[in-house]
Amino acid sequence: MKSPHAPLAVASMALLLTGCASSPSVDIDAAQTWYDSVVAAESDGPGSIGVAGMQIGPDEPGSEVRIDFAQPMELSRVDVRCFGDVTAAVTVSLTGVTDGIAAKQQEIPCDEEAHTIQIDSAAADGFTVSATSPARTFLHATALQELTVER
Repeated sequence: MKSPHAPLAVASMALLLTGCASSPSVDIDAAQTWYDSVVAAESDGPGSIGVAGMQIGPDEPGSEVRIDFAQPMELSRVDVRCFGDVTAAVTVSLTGVTDGIAAKQQEIPCDEEAHTIQIDSAAADGFTVSATSPARTFLHATALQELTVER
């Protein structure tokens, strides 16, 4: 004999389990503090040709920063980092590309470490960094050019 309460118990359990699955979250104040410390420590030393930073998230359609150069520059890579225990889908787009790629996408872990998006020395008038993540957090990107040492 089946219990008339069995379907209700199964439905209640499914509802309870669904409520336990929550979307990821990041402490936005801690992310802001981390971002501020990265900005304070950044260097505009040899090789650095542009820095971009922004708040990103799932519903941040304006999560994009564009940097324009006074004259075409060759980018070799963009080092990207973000805060929190989530991932970020990052796109680096080049403007006025004369050779090489026009855009590169990469998913990176938000573990506060720099992750390199290789650009392969494309000459460009500038670049745009855009990103999304499943939770609101901060992202920092540094564009670099390869330096050659002449002897």
